Amino acid sequence: MSPASTAFLDPRGANLAEVRQLVHRIVDLTLDARVRAGSRAASRHRSTPVPADLPGEARSDDEIVADLTQLIAASAQPSHPDFLAHMGAVSSVMSPVGDFVAACLNNNLIALELSPALSLLEEDVARRLAASFGLGPAAGGVVTTGGSLSNLHALVVARNRVLGTREQGVHGLDGAPVLLASEAAHASITKGAMIAGLGATGAIAVRTDLEGRLDMADLRAAYTAAVDAGQRPFAVVATAGTTVTGSIDPIAEAGAFARERGLWFHVDAAWGGGLQLCPRLRSRLEGIERADSITFCPQKLLLVGLSSSVVLFRDMDAMERSFRTAFPYVDQRESFVNRCEIGVQGSRPAEVLKLWLTLRHVGMDRHAELIEQWVRLAEEIATEVDRRPFLHLACRPSSGIVCFRAATDARTSDLHAAIARDAGVRLSLVPFRGPLWLRAVCANPYIEERVVERIFAVVDAHAAATALSPPTMK
Repeated sequence: MSPASTAFLDPRGANLAEVRQLVHRIVDLTLDARVRAGSRAASRHRSTPVPADLPGEARSDDEIVADLTQLIAASAQPSHPDFLAHMGAVSSVMSPVGDFVAACLNNNLIALELSPALSLLEEDVARRLAASFGLGPAAGGVVTTGGSLSNLHALVVARNRVLGTREQGVHGLDGAPVLLASEAAHASITKGAMIAGLGATGAIAVRTDLEGRLDMADLRAAYTAAVDAGQRPFAVVATAGTTVTGSIDPIAEAGAFARERGLWFHVDAAWGGGLQLCPRLRSRLEGIERADSITFCPQKLLLVGLSSSVVLFRDMDAMERSFRTAFPYVDQRESFVNRCEIGVQGSRPAEVLKLWLTLRHVGMDRHAELIEQWVRLAEEIATEVDRRPFLHLACRPSSGIVCFRAATDARTSDLHAAIARDAGVRLSLVPFRGPLWLRAVCANPYIEERVVERIFAVVDAHAAATALSPPTMK
């Protein structure tokens, strides 16, 4: 068959056999590469660029497969069990399956008439997730393509709700609108402030304590200073699992502070929200049930493939009144509220499908078991750090992330390279409060308990060989 004959699937099935053969070849190629990831080095590697020419003539099926073979070989393989460098490194089996089905159906979640089953599914999944956080019977949410968009959505709703800016925006307000978040909050909070018309300085950075958590005394001081300067605080943002150290802000205290002053309370639980599923760990998120809005990213601890996020609201009716924008070209006769009208995006793929399939395929109990295992592993790493006087913890781990370092940046960088080279374990090297730190992110269902032993065998050997310090235990 000519290349063009497999470019589209004939809805009458005329080219089904040929398309099926091509898709099966690509699926096999991709799965083979995925399972080979475990036998390749987990450390970072550079690759040569893949040709990006856009030919006038169609490429043959064989050429397309060859192109993909080259692309996959040059790509990172973060699913390796020894890849502890970053969040969201692993995706569930149902994630690409969900993306494939969604792409084949090509239903647009802009409106119910274009996605009758999937729009209802998104509404129901978001409502159930909101219930799992204890937000109450009026709660619900919107699936988005990433935590940054979820945070932006929540901040704009907060601004409109508290300051009445839905129609006129921030122009004419008596005082510049500002929000308060910790200095360790995700960069999307500052970015959201810029997009929402506050400017970057509209996100006031509150200092963190020694454990990387929002400092309540400084929150009170920052709020008072903002009011005294004639600014208009409208929201407090708490983080449940900071990006660098995984620290969890004092959610209950921050929420009480916000309520006392009539401020919106948003919790960015993109990373740490998964702890809510764990009976042993959910107390670390105490107070999250009082949030006005929550960002939660299943692409992280629930291992749903990129991208998967949801923004949840305690009161969906109030959110709609503060944000809903009519789309006149979609059917308005249904009582169902089309997601295009209450979300930031208009046309959207069915991101909810891979989320729903993963939750059903893995099961909530198994998700909880995995998360508890990863938190224990981070705590084991911290214990080993405590036993070595030449290493230092950034703070106690609380959500599956742990950061540690040697005495200087140079020695920390050398240790980072030694662990990658001699243990085959990939950690990230990140700045935190100035110095560089080794960062381990525990979130892989195939991570081995012996990885801690292997890391610290290299640490001790490197310490002895470089006179970093005698590997004497504390």
